[in-house]
Amino acid sequence: MRKLKTIVQSNNFYVCLMIITILYIGINIAASKIISENHFEGKIIEYTWKKKYIEVVLKQQNIKKLIKIPYKERKEWEDKIKYGNLLSGSGKIVSIENNTIPNTFNQKKYLLSENIYSVIEADDVKVLKNRNVLYNWKQNLRDIINTQENAGYKKLLLLGIKEDMQEKLDNFANTGISHIFAISGMHISFLCISIKKIGKKFKKSERQIDNLIAATLILYFFLLKKSISSSRAIFFFLLKIMNKKTKLNIKTSNLFFLVVMICLWKKPLSIYQVGFWYTFTLSFFFMILKPQKKSSNLLRISLISFFISLPITIQNKSEINPWSILINVIMIPIISGLMYPSILLSTILKPFSFFANGLIHIVESLNLLFLKLPLSSITIPKMSYGMILLYYVILFLIIKRNKQRYKIIMFFFLLYTIFYPKLDSNAYFYFLDVSQGDSTLIISPFQKEVILIDTGKENEYLSNNISQFLKSIGITKINYLILSHGDNDHAGSAAKLLETFKIDHLILNQGTINDIEQKLKNKYSEKIQNHIRTKKIKITELSHSVKENENDNSKILHICLKNVCTLFMGDASINVEEELINHYRINTTILKVGHHGSQTSSSSIFLEKIKPLHAIISAGRNNHYAHPHETVIRNLEKQQIKIHSTQNLGTIKLKISKRSYTFSYNPP
Repeated sequence: MRKLKTIVQSNNFYVCLMIITILYIGINIAASKIISENHFEGKIIEYTWKKKYIEVVLKQQNIKKLIKIPYKERKEWEDKIKYGNLLSGSGKIVSIENNTIPNTFNQKKYLLSENIYSVIEADDVKVLKNRNVLYNWKQNLRDIINTQENAGYKKLLLLGIKEDMQEKLDNFANTGISHIFAISGMHISFLCISIKKIGKKFKKSERQIDNLIAATLILYFFLLKKSISSSRAIFFFLLKIMNKKTKLNIKTSNLFFLVVMICLWKKPLSIYQVGFWYTFTLSFFFMILKPQKKSSNLLRISLISFFISLPITIQNKSEINPWSILINVIMIPIISGLMYPSILLSTILKPFSFFANGLIHIVESLNLLFLKLPLSSITIPKMSYGMILLYYVILFLIIKRNKQRYKIIMFFFLLYTIFYPKLDSNAYFYFLDVSQGDSTLIISPFQKEVILIDTGKENEYLSNNISQFLKSIGITKINYLILSHGDNDHAGSAAKLLETFKIDHLILNQGTINDIEQKLKNKYSEKIQNHIRTKKIKITELSHSVKENENDNSKILHICLKNVCTLFMGDASINVEEELINHYRINTTILKVGHHGSQTSSSSIFLEKIKPLHAIISAGRNNHYAHPHETVIRNLEKQQIKIHSTQNLGTIKLKISKRSYTFSYNPP
């Protein structure tokens, strides 16, 4: 025991453990990949009801699989999908890719961080009831809560299940308080303190109380839908109890590092999760702060928490709510001190439901009020890893030394962080990967002018990704949203972007107006312009006559930035191409290939006449139109034009400097 005590008290022991953990993570990153197999078999450990299907997580040994089971009637599956039941069958493999629009949610990394290595849409399912006592308890608890009022809040706060609560959590995230609803140290502390008080009331010894707390935490850990924050809190409390019982006298800082390593050995790719960085970064800094007793009041805690988590929030959302410091001061006592205990008690004792319902109403009403505050959202572009490191070095110096000069340095550092994209003298074209559609972002030097051509199809996930990407590179305003024509794959997300983003002018194509364009015209008539007037970006409109169909009415634009010119063809056909070369002498570096590479466009005569060096094709992977067509590829190759396709390369970034230009990609 004495030898063990010497080892665990040595800092070198934790350094060695950390090195081994880093190597273990590296091995897992190198080996991680989605498994392509259409068969599944395993035990149900988690499940979520969606509108048209059930998401079931199966575990077989250390591998997890996500199974999507479609259903017509929920009742036919409610008795089958239960914790612990065995599920087997087969189905269609779901392709899981990296995010191809930069700085957006990466589903592949998230699934791997949860140890999920396969996603299957089931078409053949067999269920075998095989639940043990613990799984029965877990299922019964969930079933009981489902029959009660405010089941969504109860499942969230007591079990960590976000089912039915995502929309409300998004609203809470916008005011910066969604973290209060995650099961964390506050909730576990409340549980432990409650057990301690009950134990003392029944005159139990300290040892008996500690044993009861440890047993309760182990059971609670099994009942929970495990998150990084809940795992960290429970593991830390258990290690503290073990440290006390064994008298190993391990320092709190070393216990913290032990918890980090346990979590990483359990889920090595959890480093991909925002939650991992939130919970451990905050815990680390408060561990440093505690001896100095600088976190003695709620306002100070909220202020410090805001600045500790700032880079993580920026990396995740590219925007902050400065009011969240004060909002947390108001909401933490209400949610953690009143709402959480009342929800816990109302689950056991029905009379407490009245208090729980009232507090839920107060919390939701206050949150809606806070959302209406002015300047409730400030866009801050994504920071580089070097900038994040420098930020935390400055923050560490402020905390440890509390010198005025470090606070001044931090102020100017944050100013630079907000405005550094506007100091960039380069110009950019981003040909966004919007699957089977079109969307191109054009940025002049110093972000003096920003133009978005097309928006991709109507899809909330897609429009949110475009908005997230724009914010992540510091775009706060679009001067012109140009819709080449009104087809859904070019203009579908326009309405959503106009609702959520600041856009000065809207340009529609010539010719007849379809339903999508008419709705935009009715709602945003004051934004609609007939001509594009820019100072920093040279734009020539080459389409003026009205044609018989929507595709041929596409706006044809010749856009030049610095030494690079790009010809945008929309969905125009060979007939329009012929008209162009008969009326204009076009010199272009890049051709944005017409109609996603359809054989109706990009004739060999047209390509020979305009002589581009590069061709950009925007087409979806495995699309049923078979775009790009082999004839178009052959025509491009014949003219020795380099092909860049979003189908294979994801979003295509063209950076234009003073003397040269370079391409880079975000492959799937």
